[in-house]
Amino acid sequence: MKHLIVVNPKSFPRESELNFLLGFIRSFFSNDFPGSYMIHLARYPREAVRVVRRFIEEAGGLSVRVYAVGGGGIIFDCINGMAGHHNTQLAIMPYGMRSNFIRAFADSDEKLFKDFSLQCKAPTISTDLLSFGHRYCLNYGSIGLDAGVSMQYRDLVWRFPKLTHQLGDALYLACIPLTIRALVVPNRFYKIAIDGENFDGHYANITIANSGLFGRSKCHAPMAHPADGILDVMLMKNTNKFIKHKVYNDQINGKYYKHPKIITHVRGREIVITTEEPVCSVFDGERDIVTHLEARIAPGALDIVSPAGTGYDVRDELTVPVL
Repeated sequence: MKHLIVVNPKSFPRESELNFLLGFIRSFFSNDFPGSYMIHLARYPREAVRVVRRFIEEAGGLSVRVYAVGGGGIIFDCINGMAGHHNTQLAIMPYGMRSNFIRAFADSDEKLFKDFSLQCKAPTISTDLLSFGHRYCLNYGSIGLDAGVSMQYRDLVWRFPKLTHQLGDALYLACIPLTIRALVVPNRFYKIAIDGENFDGHYANITIANSGLFGRSKCHAPMAHPADGILDVMLMKNTNKFIKHKVYNDQINGKYYKHPKIITHVRGREIVITTEEPVCSVFDGERDIVTHLEARIAPGALDIVSPAGTGYDVRDELTVPVL
């Protein structure tokens, strides 16, 4: 097996921490785990896509384990470099901002995922991917309100990184009323087909979830499971600003069931969305402006390392709390 370690240096606030990890990796392969490896320090977004793809192709059919060391951006790049290649495995090592996806594991202790020696030797679990256009992501995509909130939040992260770490989820929540107040498309009509069934209507927000996890504790679709071969789509009808704020807050806290007349949950394998005017979309941090979108599940498209060997947390998607 060959090993490719892809690192986002910006995920390390102190250079000494990055140097310690790189030193440990080199020592580990030299003394404890003989094998062929390469370390790549990513210089800019999407550069790693080509690096990963080329490394796999040059492996000549040998198994490749790719280590995504950083946040969601580096995971996105590694996944899209691995897509379509067999005998590849992904190890997620969350540095910088916490990786949302590791919360899907039954044992999501961050220390396990930062243990490089464990990531080298641990077994893998078959995992679905969410494809949209020619790209892939692990977590979820959104169109409308949530995409607008994500864009507002991401802009603040870039402008005030220290403030982001201090305020955490509070900063994200502060972006919700700002986005609702500034949203230029509050009443958008969408043509939607999920596995061929019509769901046309006016919606404030559309969520397409493979796992739907984000933030330190937030979840758009608590019933979503990343290895069930199904997408969980949440359709939030448009309403006035006050109610919209309340409904969205409940949804991201896993309480979508409190608004059965506003939020519709649909399960399927493919969704096609069309709207006349351009609208914001975000898929695991990949931002875009679209009028037409096709997304589908890619069952078992990726093997992901499970450091604790416990696999994903199993949720009962049919159980709704009694109000």
